[in-house]
Amino acid sequence: LITNVDVPAVPDLPSGIDPLPARGDDPILSIPQNLTGRLGQTITLPVQLEVTEASGITISGMDVAISYDSTQFTVGNVRVGSLLTDNDLSPFSPFANTATPGQILVTASSSLGTSNLAQSTSGDVFLIDFTVLPTATGGASAINLLANSSGLITGIADNDLSDLVLSP
Repeated sequence: LITNVDVPAVPDLPSGIDPLPARGDDPILSIPQNLTGRLGQTITLPVQLEVTEASGITISGMDVAISYDSTQFTVGNVRVGSLLTDNDLSPFSPFANTATPGQILVTASSSLGTSNLAQSTSGDVFLIDFTVLPTATGGASAINLLANSSGLITGIADNDLSDLVLSP
């Protein structure tokens, strides 16, 4: 899935012209802020989606950029969550780029996409295993969703291949 690629040949909007409004309520993409772990323990971080569109949404592809402190964690298994597993004919195939310490770039797509996810549907789109390093220092360590990183822009495409606007 290739979405949200910056195109330098497209000029900025002239002043005084507002961009087109979003097509509906924005889905909310988030990660929990209350996970805890001990030295050497593996914790599964869910990337969660809440559907806010009254008519629901479909998903055919997702790109997610995440940052973390590589002196505190290593990244293990990255897989799709329950919201992306309802299509046995064309399952979502995730790919995670973890080559840069402190950064995870995850992309997944399906040729058929999901069925309609109704308003107020909430669940996991990705599950990412983090192991707390034995040398990690105590205290809080942030794991954050990023708007973009290394050319990948966090985004969701529906089954019509239209980008959905995400709520910050």
